[in-house]
Amino acid sequence: MEDFEKEDILVEVKEERYPLGEVSILRWIIALIILNCSFFIMEIFPEKTWLAVMFLVGPVVSLFVLGHKSFRRLFKRPKLRDIPAVFGMTILTISVGVISSIILERFGSVDNPIVGIANEDNIKYIAILLMVQLVIEEIFFIIWFLFLYHKAKFEKESTREIFAWVVSSLIFGAMHLSTYNFNIVQAVIGIGIVRFVLSAIYIRRKNLTLAYIVHFLYDILIILAVVTSVNMQ
Repeated sequence: MEDFEKEDILVEVKEERYPLGEVSILRWIIALIILNCSFFIMEIFPEKTWLAVMFLVGPVVSLFVLGHKSFRRLFKRPKLRDIPAVFGMTILTISVGVISSIILERFGSVDNPIVGIANEDNIKYIAILLMVQLVIEEIFFIIWFLFLYHKAKFEKESTREIFAWVVSSLIFGAMHLSTYNFNIVQAVIGIGIVRFVLSAIYIRRKNLTLAYIVHFLYDILIILAVVTSVNMQ
């Protein structure tokens, strides 16, 4: 009797590789509809500035649909041991971004509009704007990534991971089509490649906060470099 009770207690608990695997397909569909509508409405009606509220609220609501603790399960508190990884990944992402931009010049690449308006007077406001906007962009990436990972019909876990990683990066790039004057190569491929590299820190550490920090450092450092180069001319 005692042996039976011990076997009953010693149940092996398998830790999930990525969160939200328990979410039903219905909730995933609802979350994706809310998420994508919040972006498409801004694309269709760019002159309606008040719709920016939906751009900010929609992704947060979609994350809440997946579970009221989803935000805390994804955006975790960074640790001291994460600092070298953050700086290393930032350098790698910037390097890939620079190489990518040089190659994409052959395809008539255009600058991000924010680069054209950035200057010493408004750089602080742009930094604050980025801090908010990039939370939304990280939510966009992670919802697509986790949906593809958990629902893809591949037997091998590594295959599902790579599939979700690649496809979610390309979708993230496609989200920037209007930003880059619908240059498919620059948005889908160029931004997609940068996103793929940037996401590696989440794949490795399973903490979206780290990807957010790398994303912010990548964007703000490039903007600062442009502003500095303009002032030096």
